[in-house]
Amino acid sequence: MDDNQSALLRKYVSDSRVNMIEIKKMTQRALDLINKSVKKDHFYMIAGDVIDQLPEKIIELEKNLMITSSILDKVDSDNVKTIIKPDEITKVEELVDNVRINVPGTIVGSVESMRGNV
Repeated sequence: MDDNQSALLRKYVSDSRVNMIEIKKMTQRALDLINKSVKKDHFYMIAGDVIDQLPEKIIELEKNLMITSSILDKVDSDNVKTIIKPDEITKVEELVDNVRINVPGTIVGSVESMRGNV
């Protein structure tokens, strides 16, 4: 994979992750409205399977996008290793191993939290 292909693929994955955040927010809002509705039982009677499965599918898609992003990182990292000196690679890998970043809003904590059952 050349640099242009990698960059294009990375753009699509990034755009998809942004869209997934928006879908997650809209789904959470819809579930909140359904659960607060006086017709909640009616919604679950006619679309309960969708209401139950949507949060799980969102989590699955978000996980797949994160895995794809990680694969791209690995491919890019392997490509960089062909350019950078071995001692510099070791320094970078040590830095990466020592850094832990907690990014809020990635994978939904649990399906129950989206459903409002927490």
